[in-house]
Amino acid sequence: MVQQKIRENPQQQQAVRNIVSGTSYPAPYLIFGPPGTGKTVTVVEAITQLYHLHKSSAHLLVCAPSNSAANEVTKRLLISGQGHIPDSDVLRLFASSYNPKSIPSQLKKCCNYNGEFYYPSVDEIMQYAVVIVTLSSAGRLVTGGIPAGHFSHLFIDESSQAMEPETLVPVGGLFTSEKEKGKLFGQLVLAGDPKQLGPVLRSPVASKLGLAHVEFFFPQLWTGYFNVAEIGRVMKYVERLLQDRLKGRKLNQQDIGVITPYRKQVEKLKKKFGEKKWNDITVGTVEEFQGQERLVIIISTVRSRKELLQEDYRFGLGFLKNPKRFNVAMTRAKALLIIVGDPDVLQCDLHWRELILYCRQNGGYVGHPLKLMPLPQQMEQLNFKLSSLTIEAQVMKPVFTLMAKSVSKIGGIGVISTPIGCIHL
Repeated sequence: MVQQKIRENPQQQQAVRNIVSGTSYPAPYLIFGPPGTGKTVTVVEAITQLYHLHKSSAHLLVCAPSNSAANEVTKRLLISGQGHIPDSDVLRLFASSYNPKSIPSQLKKCCNYNGEFYYPSVDEIMQYAVVIVTLSSAGRLVTGGIPAGHFSHLFIDESSQAMEPETLVPVGGLFTSEKEKGKLFGQLVLAGDPKQLGPVLRSPVASKLGLAHVEFFFPQLWTGYFNVAEIGRVMKYVERLLQDRLKGRKLNQQDIGVITPYRKQVEKLKKKFGEKKWNDITVGTVEEFQGQERLVIIISTVRSRKELLQEDYRFGLGFLKNPKRFNVAMTRAKALLIIVGDPDVLQCDLHWRELILYCRQNGGYVGHPLKLMPLPQQMEQLNFKLSSLTIEAQVMKPVFTLMAKSVSKIGGIGVISTPIGCIHL
């Protein structure tokens, strides 16, 4: 095994062996499990071994529903250990609409951007051993005429976040042929977690035409909320994290991530971070962080007006009444999770209420005094339990460290309350 983590995990080893040997072909392989169980690690290991096993003839296609997930897989492939895949054999193919400023520095040597986006010829693309694209961008490979059978394997990471039609773009376009109907030209590997966020549907027309049975979210509705007080608080914590040490370790900007559910808050945080030259700190929505982890995660919940809760309940906005979004956000931190929010609003959701109480009981709550209030009627009817989510003590041990108190330890979660209203534009 190339990666040390795989060497210590028999289940991952077995999964890699089965994928590499192709024992189930033409049936697909399914890799699933809670956050942090090594799904992407297993995918990367299988790809790396296939590359070294068939170096002269390897042609592997790797897809994901989002650019952030595709970027994450690419980064891991390039640093997967002593047997990593050279940059020259990897192509991360971006769509021309992608923001070039968002291209990670590690990927600039192996992507189709050199000051401007360009599309390699089909012959050039077919020379690469590993091609990584989003599911929708795989359509360029189909229309370009890459024949069925060229790619021996199709890996789809974060597949539970994808819609079935976009998944069929590479499957139907590159792994099937009209000449030999019913035959699958290559091995399909799907990795994902059905308990995390599902696919995003923005088109009401598509919904009416039959896609509405899937659980979708509507991020275009979340653009207008931001909270100035929380931005200031987040800035203070980031500054102290970068200045101090955690258990003797000096943190880099790449070790820190900031999650917030509203696009306007993301924009304002990025602007403030840019002024401080903190350009390597990732700031994004929960959807953008799915499949990623950081040593330290700071969550800015933004919401501070109870009169807007009905809107949240109706559209599934923010973190409230959305267990999958809550689950993903809570499981992105490897060592330290800091939550900035208004407890009076957050406690209206059963998941948040239990988490806040858990933090308070274990010394991880500071700030505005917590006053428990009756749950809204619509929330009393829900039977969700915190134990059903993967944030139990076995996943994040109850050793609490808050920036407001100390930064001398690594580990734990905590809630920092800021009962100051958010602004809506």
